[in-house]
Amino acid sequence: MHNASGTRITTATNTITLAIKANPGSGVVLGTTTASAVNGVATFSGLKIEKPGAGYTRVALTLDALSTTSPQFTISVGTSSKLAFTVQPSNGVTNTAIAPAVEVDVQDSVGNTVTTATPTVNLIIGNNPQARIWWEPRQGPQQTRALRSQPCHSTALAQDLR
Repeated sequence: MHNASGTRITTATNTITLAIKANPGSGVVLGTTTASAVNGVATFSGLKIEKPGAGYTRVALTLDALSTTSPQFTISVGTSSKLAFTVQPSNGVTNTAIAPAVEVDVQDSVGNTVTTATPTVNLIIGNNPQARIWWEPRQGPQQTRALRSQPCHSTALAQDLR
């Protein structure tokens, strides 16, 4: 907390709450957003915003109507940490392609698609190890092999699953 001339008020013990003011990514603040000032300083650790976006601002408020707004900042997508089905496998008929095609996204820890990820995603049948995934190549005879998707902007599209 500072006075009008910019000097820290070391006796201030106000309760301060942080919130998102400009919210271009429709994010939510995760963590403890209220802290009491000690020697005029309120410390907030471990705060996160789970949606990416450019132009976010935060506002700090006190119960006695004091406030300040942060400069704009950007929240970027995190690193790859999990896979998630975006189109679930559905029931099908023997030797007929499953429709719609199964899709798996590479996501960060809070579920944002990591568009820069290019991993190879292997799809296997977990509860029926005797089952096979059939891949029908464009040319040549039908082959049985593990399905491997090609890296494709963080979404693995498994077409022609049979």
